[in-house]
Amino acid sequence: MVRAGNEVSDGEREKLEERKLLDEGDVIIWLYDNTLTGMATNLNVLTTKRVANIKGDNVFAARFDEIKAASYEAGGTSERIRVEQTIGVFVVLQFGLNSDSKRMFDSLCTKVPGKCPGTK
Repeated sequence: MVRAGNEVSDGEREKLEERKLLDEGDVIIWLYDNTLTGMATNLNVLTTKRVANIKGDNVFAARFDEIKAASYEAGGTSERIRVEQTIGVFVVLQFGLNSDSKRMFDSLCTKVPGKCPGTK
């Protein structure tokens, strides 16, 4: 389930800081961690400056000023947010079904006006 930033554990926050995904003054808005450990090894995060996906040791992130387009897809066995940085370069955030990922997408769209379908 997508969690609000104030529900994020200190351990998760520290892991994000270690991976340079939280700058000085950066705040977590939403976080989705599909592991049971909560150790930030497979998660999606939206902060006040970027959106990111972490899978093991791999980090895929886009700062808001780098985003060209964003879209939301739900169906099958998952929900997805696709963020295009440049033509053919994407950050894909995948969620389990019914994880409430739409609220993360809606918040992202307020940070990148005109980059989401139906927004100006």
